[in-house]
Amino acid sequence: MKTETRSRYESIPKRSFRNGIIRLLEEEFKLIGSHKVIELIADSIIELHKEYYPDIEKLSHGNIIWRTTKATSCQVELSFPHKTEFKIPHPG
Repeated sequence: MKTETRSRYESIPKRSFRNGIIRLLEEEFKLIGSHKVIELIADSIIELHKEYYPDIEKLSHGNIIWRTTKATSCQVELSFPHKTEFKIPHPG
């Protein structure tokens, strides 16, 4: 009798952030409706997340993300990382 063996990594693509949002909307919030509408809501949430939290995987070591807003505007202005060097004064 031959049994099918599944790869332990087979389910990794199914456990994405997007699929987690879809599952949350369907199971936890009991959002009833077309699956396509739920997917569009999940895509909108992901785009909103990308807008407010830029991809930190593109940063190199030593970079700092400093998120700020402009005081004169109601719109959020993201501050992307810049290379900064600090000089420590030598005592004496």
